[in-house]
Amino acid sequence: MQKLRPDMDIGHNIQFLRHLAGLTQDETVAKLHLMNLNISKSTYAKLETNRMNIKVSELVALSIIFNSNFDDFFVAYVTNFPHILIDIFLGVNSSLSKANGFSASSTT
Repeated sequence: MQKLRPDMDIGHNIQFLRHLAGLTQDETVAKLHLMNLNISKSTYAKLETNRMNIKVSELVALSIIFNSNFDDFFVAYVTNFPHILIDIFLGVNSSLSKANGFSASSTT
């Protein structure tokens, strides 16, 4: 199985996307099992803490589960966290990839 190289810290983004999807680790693992990806909760937790490399198949499945784009796994959410929360509370319906610092009212 092909794996992504561990040259980026995407574990926090996986965790952030899971929280935005309103899922627990157990619920996420259960959804992965339904997609025929046999992963333990312990292994999943290691993905979120960057102690294990993520497989491409797992990344694809998580993008479906979290209803997100692949870009969403690679943007710097930590620096944009307050902006994302504002958009969510205001009901802005946008891809999480807008978290790169552009608000719904920004023009670029």
